[in-house]
Amino acid sequence: MERSAPSRTADTPELSGSGGSYSLSLKSPVLARQVYVSFGDNDVEISDNYFDLLPNEGVTLTLKSKDNVDAIRHSLKVRSITDEFPVDAQTRKGLPR
Repeated sequence: MERSAPSRTADTPELSGSGGSYSLSLKSPVLARQVYVSFGDNDVEISDNYFDLLPNEGVTLTLKSKDNVDAIRHSLKVRSITDEFPVDAQTRKGLPR
């Protein structure tokens, strides 16, 4: 069984909320291992910033911040181990032998 490498960690993240309490929903069409969520220099408290996303199963995170939703959205970065160590699905280049 061959798995294709995701071109992105997750589908477009959905961010909602106001008044300092926000929800961030993420979903991926493929397995995304060791997903990392960060917000640069913005002060954001997040319920979980390292996790796995199973195919087509979403996760919703709780955020708390004094920043407004636009500032949070602008600073949001979502990465996974696949993004950091990409593997060419055709040649398998990048995999240890």
